Amino acid sequence: MRVIASDPACINGNCPTIYLDEGRVMVQGTLRTRPDVTLGPGEALVEIPLERLLEAARCLTSQNS
Repeated sequence: MRVIASDPACINGNCPTIYLDEGRVMVQGTLRTRPDVTLGPGEALVEIPLERLLEAARCLTSQNS
């Protein structure tokens, strides 16, 4: 599993992070609940900053260029 987006100020590893693992994207973030979102078995709603998603998209796009 390889980090493709994380906060550069993160030191202890407890920060929102996006990973790439054999063609799949894994997201580490804060667990959230919302009454308007129905989750299936084994699913979780995870919050990560928009900037991490944009950083991951840039990383993935540059790898495929």
